[in-house]
Amino acid sequence: MAAEHHPRSCIIGAGAAGLTTAKRLKDWGLPYDCFEMSNDIGGTWYYKNPNGRSACYDSLHIDTWTPATTVILAT
Repeated sequence: MAAEHHPRSCIIGAGAAGLTTAKRLKDWGLPYDCFEMSNDIGGTWYYKNPNGRSACYDSLHIDTWTPATTVILAT
């Protein structure tokens, strides 16, 4: 049986969306190339990004806290 051929995908940018897309493609066994214009990953969240396109600043704090949810399962 011949191996299945999939076209190679191109991901532009290694920010949050690009990294998520790369992980999904890898998990599904699909080939891809990811291109990033900066010297590291992170996109918008890369503080002091040398490409000058980051919106981050020194005092930026991200509030990702959410209250814990307790789930009680009947047995």
